[in-house]
Amino acid sequence: MHSNRWLKPGLMSLAGVAAILCLPGCPPRGVTPANDNEGGTGRPIPIRLAVAAETFTLTEPGQAVQLTVESVSSDGSRNDVTDAASGTTYHTTSEGVVTVSDDGLVTAAGEGQTTVLVVNAGLSARRRVTVDFADDAVVRLEVAPATVTFTDPDDTVQLAVTGVRNDGGSENLTSAAAGTTYQSSSTSVVTVSNGGLLRPVADGVAEVVVRNANLAFTVDVTVRFGDAPPPGSRLIALSVTPAQFTFTATGQTQQLEVLGTFEFEDAGGQTQRVTVDVTSPADGTTYRSSAPGVATVDVRGLVAVALTTGAGSAVITVENDGVQATARVTVSIPPNNGGGGGGGGGGGGGGGEDILLGWSLRPLPDPRNSHAMAYDAARRQTVLFGGYGTRILGGTWTWDGSGDWRLAQDEGRLDAPSPRYSHAMAYDSVREVVVLFGGTNGTTRNGETWEWNGAAWIQRIVDSPGEVSSHAMAYDAGRGVTVLFGGSDSDNNLRGQTWEWDGASWSRRDDKGEGPAPRIQSAMTYDAAAGMVILFGGDTETEFAQGEGGGDEGVLNDTWGWDGQTWTLLDDGQSKDAPSPRKGHSLCYDAELERVILHGGGNGESDTRTWQWDGTSWQPLIGPTPGARTSTAMVYDASRRTAVLFGGFDGDDDGEVWELASGRWSLRTDSIRPTPRHLHAMTFDAVRGRTVLFGGSDGEPDGETWEYDGRLWALRSVGGPSPRVSSAMTFDTSRQACVLVGGQNNILEGDAWTWNGARWTQLPAAGPSGRHGHALAYDAARDEIVLFGGYDGQYDGETWVLRGDQWTLVSTTGPVPRIKHAMVYDAERARVVLYGGFNGRDLGDTWIWDGQSWTEVAVAGPPVRSGHSLVYDSVRRVSLAFGGRTLGVPSNQTWMWNGQAWTAFSFTGPSGRYDHGFAYDVFRATGVLFGGFNGPVLDDTWEVTGPR
Repeated sequence: MHSNRWLKPGLMSLAGVAAILCLPGCPPRGVTPANDNEGGTGRPIPIRLAVAAETFTLTEPGQAVQLTVESVSSDGSRNDVTDAASGTTYHTTSEGVVTVSDDGLVTAAGEGQTTVLVVNAGLSARRRVTVDFADDAVVRLEVAPATVTFTDPDDTVQLAVTGVRNDGGSENLTSAAAGTTYQSSSTSVVTVSNGGLLRPVADGVAEVVVRNANLAFTVDVTVRFGDAPPPGSRLIALSVTPAQFTFTATGQTQQLEVLGTFEFEDAGGQTQRVTVDVTSPADGTTYRSSAPGVATVDVRGLVAVALTTGAGSAVITVENDGVQATARVTVSIPPNNGGGGGGGGGGGGGGGEDILLGWSLRPLPDPRNSHAMAYDAARRQTVLFGGYGTRILGGTWTWDGSGDWRLAQDEGRLDAPSPRYSHAMAYDSVREVVVLFGGTNGTTRNGETWEWNGAAWIQRIVDSPGEVSSHAMAYDAGRGVTVLFGGSDSDNNLRGQTWEWDGASWSRRDDKGEGPAPRIQSAMTYDAAAGMVILFGGDTETEFAQGEGGGDEGVLNDTWGWDGQTWTLLDDGQSKDAPSPRKGHSLCYDAELERVILHGGGNGESDTRTWQWDGTSWQPLIGPTPGARTSTAMVYDASRRTAVLFGGFDGDDDGEVWELASGRWSLRTDSIRPTPRHLHAMTFDAVRGRTVLFGGSDGEPDGETWEYDGRLWALRSVGGPSPRVSSAMTFDTSRQACVLVGGQNNILEGDAWTWNGARWTQLPAAGPSGRHGHALAYDAARDEIVLFGGYDGQYDGETWVLRGDQWTLVSTTGPVPRIKHAMVYDAERARVVLYGGFNGRDLGDTWIWDGQSWTEVAVAGPPVRSGHSLVYDSVRRVSLAFGGRTLGVPSNQTWMWNGQAWTAFSFTGPSGRYDHGFAYDVFRATGVLFGGFNGPVLDDTWEVTGPR
């Protein structure tokens, strides 16, 4: 598999002593325990970790720092525990900034700041790392071609190496004189010259590693001179060797071999068959793992263990031309006792805050129009405020291009602008603030001036241009002022005034009254190449509902420029090449293209095209676009060289984020998400990497199927199981499908269904009686689905298992009958865990199912509760419980079960709730929570995760 990765260059020398960080159970800093000898034997005990150094900065891609770690004992002695063999583990909160090896080598990966956590025997320390590259630094290599297949021994291929700089530029690094080296992993398969020329030698697969300074790129090479399927042949079967295998230690791998059987007709018309090796991806063969958290597989069929300890299984699916075959891998790795730690444990299976889990809200701004945005260059993020949707909106949102919106400040605050629409915003790069002016709440306009500094809004109490809305604003970077034009005042009069804000006061600049006609819903931006503010279009008639439009007869398509002294008509719009007259459009300046970009707006009908202004004329941009919309907002993200467009009105209010880079639009997010609901079912599809949600209610039972990929929700199906609440769902690795059982609408359902990502299929087998409020878990060690409890006219205490299509009642003893309990499979200990529930009163007991019988674990744990949820975190090897109802009160607690004890986390997260959905995304090592009930029915998406 070709990749672009950092190498491990010479190490930077570090000096200094670490700050001391204690976990629960450690004495506070500076406090000596009453007895600092273990058990009174006089033997010193470890009390803290010392890590060199306090903080450090990496300034080059691939630059590395070797941490040194000492365990400091109660008698002052020190023991080097740097390497993994000493039980020390290293974690980073952002692998996009730095990576950390098993032995503590910290390597720069990308710009930013992150924390490195060091853990040993229940002790931990944290170090802050900053990565800051120079603008002209080469930050990655690009090599073309990235994959090569040779079928002719006389062929050669010349690699081309490009170094991409931090400032977006590039340089040719192909030659050895540029410091580039090439190395073949197998010269018996392919050789490579000092200048990057590839020559095939014999059949096989090899990698050619291209290096320059601390950077590397791997090119995958396949050489196949021998057997190939005859022309016109048809693949009829695949076989995989080995079909079953087991990993018993970390670091183990297994290369799969795939043979394809092809059928063809010979010259005599007779059907013949031939078997050909099709292992290589060049043959069209693909591989996927049903459980990447257990075992991964790369594009060449190399399977690698992913677990560091514990048990589990995965199915490797091999596919070529629609034909599939599978191999099954079992993982059984004994626990690593070197990490020690008493009580609740330390390290990955530990029992406290050292796990470093944290909740984060995955919010989405409501769909809206008539909002305003500005790009905050100091903080490298787009700022969004206000707009009109199902209501008049407030709140401040930020978008940094990572794929997630962040709610920087909720609406309804007295120290922030009130909810409004048809206002305007611009970024003042000298004072590093976003300036907001004007707007309306549908009843009154205002003339307030506000500034956003990245943390808070500050109102500037100054004389203003008056109460105005539907005006245009842009920051003139050449002169350091914010320019305002047009709008509609409190008497519904259109304005043609030009005002400027210098950070201290507003001043009117068009005393001569010359320039564009008074108008509303025009758009402006600063053209850095021309050194002037550009204005386009707008409406010269009075407003309409939602404020700020009017009829279509006075809509314009003229282009004006403001140089700080005078307005100049640059294009009167009469040319056939000019954009059509419009209002409600948006403009931004693309610094990379040196063009003004226009999108959206309309005049009765919206324009689907994107336009660009080169300083003299308009031209349409070729290619797909975000489509027609009005009252949208668009800014240019200079750090990513990308235009960002959000929202607008296209028949409905829109919540999409589109980005334009190098002349091409791409959809980044959509505001679509499930409606508010509770009593729904959720699980994670480990084949396709999607969280799956079914059913639930916000007054009426629902039958929708939704999927979440970690970024977007998508409505997948409205067919299949009938609408219902309180069903249960789990993912069956063997079936490679989600399995849903039971639930309630007007009747108690007893059916079972599978979801394969495309369709629902009902299972034919008869099983448990119709019920709701039960729980399911897939037992990977025994390859069966376990069902417990529920309500079928009375509280139920049966245990059923589903093997294949056969249901079996295996136990009627164990936990007392109940509903609204939570259950999950603990892969580390190969057991099903059950906690809590309700049978007339809330319950707080913990039970373990070993495949034969239930055993109650008598431990202190969370308070009694029902309607909560449990997931298994396969990276940290613990079960996580959230929420529920305790004696009628919604809970917001997060608890962890490590197989021996429950531990509460103190961090904040979702509001208290019950009857929500919770699933664990093994692809991203993240728990995903949606919805629930705490008075209102909820529709928020939350994630809980931590360093791997």
